[in-house]
Amino acid sequence: MKSISRKYICILFVFQPLFLLCQITIKEMDKKIEEKIVIKPEPYDSLKNWETHENEKDYKMYIGLQVYLPPFVNQTDESMRIEIGNRTYNEYEIPILFTQTPTIINLDSLNKTMTLREYNLRGEIKKITIYKKAATLAYKPFILSSLKDYTTDSRVYLIVTNDISIGDKYYTIIDVIYGERRDSLYKRIRENLKSQDVSGQFQDNYVFSQSYKYNRVFVLKNDISGDTTYCVDLERFFLVPYFVKQKELFKNKKLVYDDLKTGSGDWSSFVNSDIVTFDTRYEIKKENDKGKDVTEGKEVVVVPGSKWYCSDVTLVKEKSTSRYESRTYNIRYILGNEKNEEIALESLKGFMTEVEYLKREANNKIQMEQLLIKQKQELQLRNENVRKATEKRKAECVNLYGQINGELIAQEKIKIGMTQEMCKYAWGNPYSSNKTTIKDRVTENWFYLMGYILYFENGILSRIEE
Repeated sequence: MKSISRKYICILFVFQPLFLLCQITIKEMDKKIEEKIVIKPEPYDSLKNWETHENEKDYKMYIGLQVYLPPFVNQTDESMRIEIGNRTYNEYEIPILFTQTPTIINLDSLNKTMTLREYNLRGEIKKITIYKKAATLAYKPFILSSLKDYTTDSRVYLIVTNDISIGDKYYTIIDVIYGERRDSLYKRIRENLKSQDVSGQFQDNYVFSQSYKYNRVFVLKNDISGDTTYCVDLERFFLVPYFVKQKELFKNKKLVYDDLKTGSGDWSSFVNSDIVTFDTRYEIKKENDKGKDVTEGKEVVVVPGSKWYCSDVTLVKEKSTSRYESRTYNIRYILGNEKNEEIALESLKGFMTEVEYLKREANNKIQMEQLLIKQKQELQLRNENVRKATEKRKAECVNLYGQINGELIAQEKIKIGMTQEMCKYAWGNPYSSNKTTIKDRVTENWFYLMGYILYFENGILSRIEE
């Protein structure tokens, strides 16, 4: 019995470490906290206009910059409208600024109503809703006009941002919202809409629903009223720093259209080419390719090397090709020349200031002079090396073959009576040869370029044939 107990004790002693290793242990890892290192953000470059950025946070470079919204006119013509879902809007009248809190418009006080009819499958009216109020997210809302929605046989009103209230105004970008902050903003807007009393009220949230197409929201402050507004697309706004910089660089400056400046990148196709534009001060009637009478400006051809004067950098309202007035503005550089021609260009690519042009020409002249000096020095060095090589070869030839033959061989000249070795030293190896042995005479023919044949008898040049 004791021996059995001893055996169990021995077994337990042997396997005790294994039991300990098989136990599950829990350990908390020490956390190391590293300091967050932030690189200085890239500042906005006033030489650049609006740019598309792949990284949303790069749009933050516009925070603090002033932007300008040019004046525009809300269009009321029915044919200018577009249908989106069961609503119809003018393409340019979709509110471009919106707020977090809806604005309530009392339709009764305006003697207007919004009537919507719903139909069943048989085309019978099952419900008519008359709205006495309208809730909209548009900043400074304005009911443009009564509009017939033919898909539902309803009469509604188009709510837009008031052109007089927001046009021809300056704003400052105070924030750029994206990611989770953007989602939170839209959540608050939805909650604000839901919190409104919707009984007898038309909910106009189109501007909000369309904002989801954009990954970012710009927060703007009206520089006059101090109002905070939101915008998802700043295409119609102009960057004031960029505009000011363009005026500083080009207004009242003499310019030269220089084809050499366009010799790289996407504009390489414009090298040595003219620019065909129009002087819009003159109207010339002509017939287009469809046989219709049209009016356009006087044609102006801008040729390389021509000189111009930039009288202004300004915003110009684009002329529409249709009978409807356009509301689109673009930056234009107003240039004039000695022929009293005046043109308005979107871009000055291919142009440079006369100061830059003269400076470049002066640098080119200096570089050309330096190049000529360098070429002259290189030529002198080559000539000196050739002279030394020639004298060395002449000395070698005279030493080997005597004064008379040596001088001829050094000049790569041969004559009857020279040996094969002399001829090879003078002309080099032939490209082909043949050899004939007859009794005590050995003849060889060496063939050189340009049709020359050298005839040798017993190793001595006997005849030269061209």
